[in-house]
Amino acid sequence: MLRRSSHLRALVAGLFAMGLALGAQAAPEMFEASFIFHAWGNDISSGATSPYTENWFTAVPLGYDCQHAEPYTINGEPSPRYCSPAIMHKGHPATGNWMRSIGTGTPPRITLQQSDLAIQLNTHALTRTYGTMTSPAAPTKTHTPLSSSRRTPHCCRGFSATFPPYLQSFTYATFVNEAGSFFAGGGPAAALGYNNKTGKLGSGIWRIRAGKNAFGGAMGLLGKYGGTGKYSITGKTGTYVGVSSWAMVPDVGRLLYNTIIGVGTMDTPIYQNPFSKTDMWYKTTPKGRVKVSTLLAIGSGTLWTTGQVGGFAKTGAYYSSAWRTGYDNRTPGGLGNIQLVTPTLTHWLSPGFNSHTQSIGMLKIRVPEPGAVLLLAAGAGALALLHRVGRRP
Repeated sequence: MLRRSSHLRALVAGLFAMGLALGAQAAPEMFEASFIFHAWGNDISSGATSPYTENWFTAVPLGYDCQHAEPYTINGEPSPRYCSPAIMHKGHPATGNWMRSIGTGTPPRITLQQSDLAIQLNTHALTRTYGTMTSPAAPTKTHTPLSSSRRTPHCCRGFSATFPPYLQSFTYATFVNEAGSFFAGGGPAAALGYNNKTGKLGSGIWRIRAGKNAFGGAMGLLGKYGGTGKYSITGKTGTYVGVSSWAMVPDVGRLLYNTIIGVGTMDTPIYQNPFSKTDMWYKTTPKGRVKVSTLLAIGSGTLWTTGQVGGFAKTGAYYSSAWRTGYDNRTPGGLGNIQLVTPTLTHWLSPGFNSHTQSIGMLKIRVPEPGAVLLLAAGAGALALLHRVGRRP
């Protein structure tokens, strides 16, 4: 009996030691990530009128029905389509999780394969996600479950608050990440702005303060974020209706606009940034004719960093000024939390009206160590068994 107990003690001690050793290695690890834009924000709260009397921004993708700008209806009842600032700031991030070995380097490199994180917010509506209320109740809304493979919410378009001249505006988002890599020395250098290509000084600029070890890198997005809207023009009859796609999505987290990535027809260089697209808005006149209003949007972005970035759009209807800061709170072994940030600028150009917007992309990555937790739990159970064996006569 003593010989058997001695063998058992040796076996349990060996298992516990192996659990500690394997827990220290813990490869591959579980990576968890979420991505959101903070758009059209203002960090200056010293203004005389709203919204410049307080810090504000809109999360993109929004994914909530926020069509009512006021919390109460004209009858004094609570508005079912009003979103508090907390909801506007939360939005519906693109999310994902994956198993991968922690990269080498100091700090350790992080790599993402295409579609590690994704989101699809289309024309469906949603009141609950597995029992969690995500927007005010409305009789016409239906339940749509989460994607089981990516834990990505497939739910609702985001209704923005309407204000003149807009009669209705709702957004959609369908995108995944491109393959990306973050490492020491991979982030953007400290810099002030870029040539916004519009010929208007001060219409858009960013500022970058590089983080420790210049940690960062490139990771773009594939897909679209945009909206469908209706608007009218004061003094003119009819309503314009159209679909827009923001140029801030395809350029986020990429190399600067002057980087050549290919050659087109007649040896014309193809540049990484900026990206541009044209929206067309249609209106039926009283005589039955269709008028078309076109708008050119130019967007530009740069690399991700754990440092600090600022975006400034100081002319046009949506003056905004915002700073966001990244961080790297991982252990030397690469476990823990990290946040990367990147600025983007969009310039909306039309024959009679120009406007400029800024947004900042925020990517949070968490690297827990589930393997080590399970092994340590097994080791604790082994010690308990060893204690019971030791008490036997």
